[in-house]
Amino acid sequence: MKLTNIRINPKTVAYSTMNVVDDATDKAHHQTEELPLPALQETLANLSSVCCKWMDCPNSWNDGIKPLGISISYTAAGTRSVSIVFDRPFEMMGEGTLRNVTPTVRIDKAADGEDKKPVATKAHVKLIEEFIAAAEDYANGKRAQGTLDQYAKAQAQPKDDGGEPLL
Repeated sequence: MKLTNIRINPKTVAYSTMNVVDDATDKAHHQTEELPLPALQETLANLSSVCCKWMDCPNSWNDGIKPLGISISYTAAGTRSVSIVFDRPFEMMGEGTLRNVTPTVRIDKAADGEDKKPVATKAHVKLIEEFIAAAEDYANGKRAQGTLDQYAKAQAQPKDDGGEPLL
């Protein structure tokens, strides 16, 4: 199984896989509401610096960028290239975000005769590989207990520390 796409939305995780058997390609699309393990969300958040660099954004934008997922393409020789989907605040409107996609950048060494398109740095490849490993774990069923909706509701409720008000 090869992961080709994953997006983490507020209420669902959508991902696509591809299996190649005897020159036949079997593609599958999945959507689930199951909560991912923290590693998946943490490694996805770590991709904000990659987005910023690939889009030639000022470093000051790094904090506002929210990666949502990646798309992975494969050449016939198996060389992988990645693009990252992310949101960033849209300052002109005050509220809201603007959806962006980075250029597709190769993360593997090119096979003989392949295009020499831009290559990611070793540091960026490490961050992307960590995310891909966590995403493949999710696709293989390693998930947290509960749903994304339950998690969002729990985060929205104010926490009571049990203490007396200061005023």
